[in-house]
Amino acid sequence: MSADLISRKAVLEILYDISDRNYGSLFGYAINKACDVIEHAETAFDKEKVIEEILNVSHGYYNVETENEIVEIVEKGGIE
Repeated sequence: MSADLISRKAVLEILYDISDRNYGSLFGYAINKACDVIEHAETAFDKEKVIEEILNVSHGYYNVETENEIVEIVEKGGIE
């Protein structure tokens, strides 16, 4: 299994779309229960914590422009 991070929001949108088409069925009920689990699952990545840790580790050995670039990279999460 890959270690890729995925968007919880994107997965939930797909699952809710599937459950809407199967409303009232046992399958639709199961999809809604899966959505509940996903909504309450602990996240694997907290960008604010990552940014804070990077800035703390660097001990000020960067300039404001570098700090802004670091924050921008982390916030994009590798997505262009």
